Amino acid sequence: MRIFIALDIEDSIRKRITRFMEGVRGFAPDVRWVRPESLHITLKFIGEKPPEAVEEIKRVLTEIQMEPIEIAFRGYGFFPSAKAPRVFWVGIESGPQLAEVAGAVDKASSGLGIPKEQHAFSPHLTLARGGRGSGAPTRMSGDRRNTAFQRLQEKLADVQRKLTDLHKLEHELRLALRSCKREMRKQHAHCPILRDRNPQEPETRK
Repeated sequence: MRIFIALDIEDSIRKRITRFMEGVRGFAPDVRWVRPESLHITLKFIGEKPPEAVEEIKRVLTEIQMEPIEIAFRGYGFFPSAKAPRVFWVGIESGPQLAEVAGAVDKASSGLGIPKEQHAFSPHLTLARGGRGSGAPTRMSGDRRNTAFQRLQEKLADVQRKLTDLHKLEHELRLALRSCKREMRKQHAHCPILRDRNPQEPETRK
């Protein structure tokens, strides 16, 4: 039995992420997309264990106490790198509590002879996997340059560029409007962007 310890996500978040996946799935049709009901935040991957080991793992996990954790999903990326992508993921922003819980899980399970993690906790939500490699974020011996996610990477980069250009334009317009308003207050003159017209004064028909 393949075992991992994870946190579930709210249905409202699951639905939003599922809509995003449906919108981009066509740009990487040959990879393995995670089923919506299987989306989760992995705290520790354990691997193959006999069924009787599950009860022991459950027992030690009940001893872990934790407070509610606020989590935000932002950004995306590829493990182990964009040039040799094996996993497409969405980023997770949270306070130190999430890493503390993962550390507590790691410590508790080590008492059952399960090896402790050798790398720092890297929270993420896996959306798709290319090939048959592991979902681990670290580089592995079988990782090679590949094009499994190339079209998806190009599409996401194009969307990001357009959003950046839009934000720059909005910023420039706000600066221009502020400048015009300052000039209007100083000179009571007409602005090339804004017309200072008395709303009670009727427009002159030609």
